[in-house]
Amino acid sequence: MAVALADGSVTPRSFTGERISDPKLHELMQKVRVHRSAALTAQYPEAMPNEVRVELRSGKVLEARASHARGHPKNPLGDSEIEEKFRTLTSGLLPGARVREILDRIWKLEEVLELGSLLSLLRVEGDVGNRN
Repeated sequence: MAVALADGSVTPRSFTGERISDPKLHELMQKVRVHRSAALTAQYPEAMPNEVRVELRSGKVLEARASHARGHPKNPLGDSEIEEKFRTLTSGLLPGARVREILDRIWKLEEVLELGSLLSLLRVEGDVGNRN
């Protein structure tokens, strides 16, 4: 939760050794509290609600609630959001030109005659665990 508040999103780069050991992130982590809400839990499985409440130093409170996370079938991502998520998740793993080729093929999947050619584009070379 702290990295989402600090960075605006959680990506694979959120889990690098450098990011995890960031003293400013640790300071923010000490201020974050997660609470289970029986009222929200009772809505499952029809809804999967979450609430976020942030109290600023000024005393102002910011709140947001979602019944379903972005990407859930009841709160789907748009095409451009799907592409951006794919680009983010493959950053540092696949070259940009290959990412564009993969996306082009996936958006025209009905024209792909042999899936092996698409699957070969998804192959990541080297040690994935050491990439940032």
